[in-house]
Amino acid sequence: MAELSDAHTLRDGVQCSAVHQDLTHLTHEPDLVTKLMGKRQSELERRARLFDTRRMRWGGADPQYLDAQIEEKQQMAAYDRTTEQIFSQNALMTDEVAQAVEQLRQEAAREKEMSTKAYSSQHLRQDMRREYALSDPDHLKKDRPARVGDDDPRCGVASMQKFDGEWAADKKMLHGVQREWCLDQIAEHEAQAQAEREEKQRNDEAVIDANHVRGLIEQATRDQARANKLDETNCNLALAGARRSHRKDLLQKEAEAVHMHATNVALSDRMTEKYDAQRGLDGRLIRDEYKRLSVEQEQAVYDANARQVLEKRAQQRAAGAAEYQHSEQTQKQTVMLTAIQQEQKRLEVERRRLLDGENAVIAQAQRNQQSNLGRTYANHVDDGFFGRFNASAR
Repeated sequence: MAELSDAHTLRDGVQCSAVHQDLTHLTHEPDLVTKLMGKRQSELERRARLFDTRRMRWGGADPQYLDAQIEEKQQMAAYDRTTEQIFSQNALMTDEVAQAVEQLRQEAAREKEMSTKAYSSQHLRQDMRREYALSDPDHLKKDRPARVGDDDPRCGVASMQKFDGEWAADKKMLHGVQREWCLDQIAEHEAQAQAEREEKQRNDEAVIDANHVRGLIEQATRDQARANKLDETNCNLALAGARRSHRKDLLQKEAEAVHMHATNVALSDRMTEKYDAQRGLDGRLIRDEYKRLSVEQEQAVYDANARQVLEKRAQQRAAGAAEYQHSEQTQKQTVMLTAIQQEQKRLEVERRRLLDGENAVIAQAQRNQQSNLGRTYANHVDDGFFGRFNASAR
């Protein structure tokens, strides 16, 4: 309680005039400061209750504190239930709207499909197509026979449609039967053709009306496109004329510039070779205007070449003399080194001979010393050794 004496916030939300020093950075959020200070006050009260000896003997938590917690949890649960109910109602409403929209979409698609099928069955039947003759199942029935009478102009010499031995009576009987069959077929075909013509006429009238409307629309579209194309053509022609005029002016200017440049170049001092090597105002040579060496410069070049030849020959002679001196010096050094090496070998042989002599003397001395040591420490006892004992007692 003493820690919050300088500045604290009451649990009922009444804020004091001062703010605790560790919460000064949250002055722009008074609600958060109030909540933190309330938590601190509750913690201090809880500690006070825990360290109170009168309450410690009863044990357990404060019923008021527990009731406050239970009430707070019940309020939070009620708030969660209310929120969940609102969300559920919104979800149901959204689902109903989506189902209604989907149903409308399906009905529109179904109506569109039904209208498409109705139009196709009415105006786009197979027998109304141009290529129906290729897939007509009655094409052979509608086809003419291979020969119509003996004088059919389609049957030539090589057709082999006339055969000798045919009887005229049989021909007449066959012709009569065929004529009756053909008359029946003709009547049936005429009735079917009449029905088809009436159906076709109705369809043709509908198609003509549709084609007329489509033709009017297409004609209006073509007229508008033609007008737009004419405007575009006129604009392009104007642009092309302006571009041609501009290009012509550019070509003329370019030709004049090229002619003037060619004239200036042809009459310049460089092309006429008026100067061999022209120099600028600073006395230095102009490289772009350089043509050739002057006579004096060319003679100077020849003189320089002659001097270089003489210097080269002198250098060669000096190099030959230096090489000869070097060879003589090398030969002398070789002779001297050979003599030094021979003397070193002789001295080495002599030193080795003296060393061998010294080693032989040392070896003989070592052998003698070993022999003496062997005789000294051999532990051989002679008769004189025993004679030295008890010599005074006799």
